[in-house]
Amino acid sequence: CETPGDTATPEPPSCEEGYIADGQECVPEACGEGTWGDLPIDGATIFVDASEEAAGDGTEGSPLVSIQAGVDLAGSAGGGQVVVAAGTYSEFLSLGPQHHGVSVLGRCAEQVILDASGAGPGVGLDAEFDTALGLSGLTVTGAQEAGIRVTAGILDLDEVRVVQNEVVGVQV
Repeated sequence: CETPGDTATPEPPSCEEGYIADGQECVPEACGEGTWGDLPIDGATIFVDASEEAAGDGTEGSPLVSIQAGVDLAGSAGGGQVVVAAGTYSEFLSLGPQHHGVSVLGRCAEQVILDASGAGPGVGLDAEFDTALGLSGLTVTGAQEAGIRVTAGILDLDEVRVVQNEVVGVQV
């Protein structure tokens, strides 16, 4: 029996196998819990969260709202990691030599969506560089030409989904 002023905490949901409770929803185990899931975070990490109302400075308490802004900030610092919260990011990424040593780590591919429909030159992620970059834990979708296009260098992909792009998923 609740008395006035009681704020009962709802029970977390019961999740099917392979899923865990994150607040009041079930998410794939790979997504972890909380805004950043199980992503590794250090003092130089740059944070991106599409659910923020205004772009911040890239800190955990004031994340940026676009992945490109995070990648650009990490590139200007000489490399580093950009962690991306769950959400849909309606943008395309353009990567070049200034992004050497940058790693983009999405919370998980099921929840971090790079939606290139209607954005940019018809490519979701365009890597035109002679350098190395890492990308993990996200889905690239909606590009009119290619989901991911790499014209030079090395792009390490880990747990990246490339789906529903009109011409080709990955072009190297």
